[in-house]
Amino acid sequence: PLLGSADSDLLSELPTLVSRSRDLTRNHGVAAGAIQTLVDNVIGTGLRLASIPDYRALGKTKEWADEWARGVESEWRAWSESTDCDAANALTFHGMTALVFRASLINGEALALPLWLDQRGASYATTIQLVEADRLSNPAGVQDSKTLRSGIEIDAYGAAVAYYIRKTHPGDAYIGYGQDREEWLRVPVRTQFGRLRVLHVHDKERTGQHRGKPLLTSIMP
Repeated sequence: PLLGSADSDLLSELPTLVSRSRDLTRNHGVAAGAIQTLVDNVIGTGLRLASIPDYRALGKTKEWADEWARGVESEWRAWSESTDCDAANALTFHGMTALVFRASLINGEALALPLWLDQRGASYATTIQLVEADRLSNPAGVQDSKTLRSGIEIDAYGAAVAYYIRKTHPGDAYIGYGQDREEWLRVPVRTQFGRLRVLHVHDKERTGQHRGKPLLTSIMP
């Protein structure tokens, strides 16, 4: 094997690894069962908020903290247990959590965009849009460079600056859609006031790694 960097070793093989991982979990019983077991054991019934403010640092009382926590947890349940939290209005927060975790196992990574959609008439405008990691790619298929790594624009220290997300899935071209709509959206990592605009869920196994690797990679043979 060649002695390459984290990105040079992974990025060129990533599409092949992801497609094989999906094929295994779709058609192989052991692989499918392993992924489902992990999702059931790790996600379970879903994440629940336990709001515990540091009332001493805030100069408040314990009574204030308890009342504030009850109000916040009530708002959280109302948001997370409805489909208003999903930009596609299809999943609850538990459903999105399970889908993100499953995608991180099968694809090696998952993408989510926190959005503010106040024109839908829903009770809450804060929503999360899940994006398939296949859409994270270099615009027009340009080659990776010092500042662009498989759809991720990085600075001199290797920190992500922006993500290039294709507006359509590349696989849609095979069913007659997306051929004439190859457009990319540049999404900065944070807003001007510091809020995250892109959530990129993946494990890093090496320094300088910018994309995730499917869980089944080492045991595919």
